[in-house]
Amino acid sequence: MKGYVFSALERIWEFRIQDASRRLLTGPDALKGIQQWLGRGMGPRVALFILRAASVAVFLLLLQLLLRAVRRRRRLVASWKEFGQKLGDLGLEPRHRALVRKLASRECPNNPSHILERSEVFERAVDRYMRPFCSAGPGEGPRRASDTVGILRAKIGLGSHSGMVYYSSRELRRGQDVEVRGAEQGQGPICLGTVGEQRADFLHLAGLSAVPDDLAGTAVEVVFYDEGRAYGFATKVVGMGSSSCLLTHTLGVRRAEARQSHRVAVNKPVTFRAGWEAADIEREGTLRDLSLGGLALVCPCYYEEGEALVVRFRPSAYVSPERAAREDALEDREIRGTVVQMGTVEGGRCLYRIEFSDADAEERRYLFRLVHEVELAAQE
Repeated sequence: MKGYVFSALERIWEFRIQDASRRLLTGPDALKGIQQWLGRGMGPRVALFILRAASVAVFLLLLQLLLRAVRRRRRLVASWKEFGQKLGDLGLEPRHRALVRKLASRECPNNPSHILERSEVFERAVDRYMRPFCSAGPGEGPRRASDTVGILRAKIGLGSHSGMVYYSSRELRRGQDVEVRGAEQGQGPICLGTVGEQRADFLHLAGLSAVPDDLAGTAVEVVFYDEGRAYGFATKVVGMGSSSCLLTHTLGVRRAEARQSHRVAVNKPVTFRAGWEAADIEREGTLRDLSLGGLALVCPCYYEEGEALVVRFRPSAYVSPERAAREDALEDREIRGTVVQMGTVEGGRCLYRIEFSDADAEERRYLFRLVHEVELAAQE
């Protein structure tokens, strides 16, 4: 049945091309004017020859266009057939298959399989599909649509992010640590939290600490780290709970350099050693400032750029006694960094800029909490 329909479409298309060609070649006004002009300037045989040559050229051009259209139609039919086969292998329910077809027809009609193979295409299609549901805020409708998209994401195999590029905030994994900042440039952290359940309607953050009462409805900036790289995006808070919130999703996740992360002043003693020195060696310096991406250390001039240093953090020295005595207080920890810049300060000492470019996920979470605790201590 499908083959008959496409064959009929090709015949109709061919008829239209031939009809257009016939009208062009026998157009009463334009062609007669050309014929009269040629007849006055040269012999009738030469004029007739030129007209026939021009007609043949136009015919060949139209024939080429027709053949291209037929090939394009056949490729399109083949791509949708292939897409249907891949879709059948996923074992989706009929309503879910219908939704995937709808997403593909809107986002990539010429290459429908891209919806199953390319994360950027899938995320764009989902964002366009979810936008009408989420326009009125959180509710039962957006949540049902989110559950459906979650089923598709898992079946297609796009349930978790992998790689260096994020195409959507919907790719953030459950348990991912994030920092919520003010939307204006230079504003410090507002609160710290983790991604809760992965939802397609709104970004769910849980375990928030020290959340302001007036955070709902405000524009914010979300920053997170993945494999040593910093990412961020602008969003809006649309719902609040006791220690959770909902944010609007966005396709505007961008890459940022670790050194651009928010820095907090510390100016407290710290101990450290070179990566090649014994573990019981402790050299003393001053921790001038700290960020998720690195720190500034003032000490005698021991080391050079490119050298690895192991810094031992003692959070109890940077926060109030009340915070240090809590059950969930951070413990002491060593984190390795690399000297990326050095200069001299008063007294002939050196100012080292150290970057945590090789910190793992657990170390990133530790730094997230430590920076936030120092920031809160400064505000008290």
